[in-house]
Amino acid sequence: DAVELEIDVFNAGMRRVYHGTWKNIAIRQAVLGVEGTTGWAPGRYLVRVKAKLIDGTEQTFKPVKLVVKR
Repeated sequence: DAVELEIDVFNAGMRRVYHGTWKNIAIRQAVLGVEGTTGWAPGRYLVRVKAKLIDGTEQTFKPVKLVVKR
């Protein structure tokens, strides 16, 4: 479980197009909503996720690529 979860999304030019923070996330909660994606241009995006865990440690996940198609 995480005390806080942060998500950053960057476009191909490495400009941040989204930042979201969620509090008190349970592991069993596998889906989080990202608002405003309909305004993103088609193309590749980089997603970075960092979690502050209940035990006080931080975990940074490997970045993933996301492709938006219309």
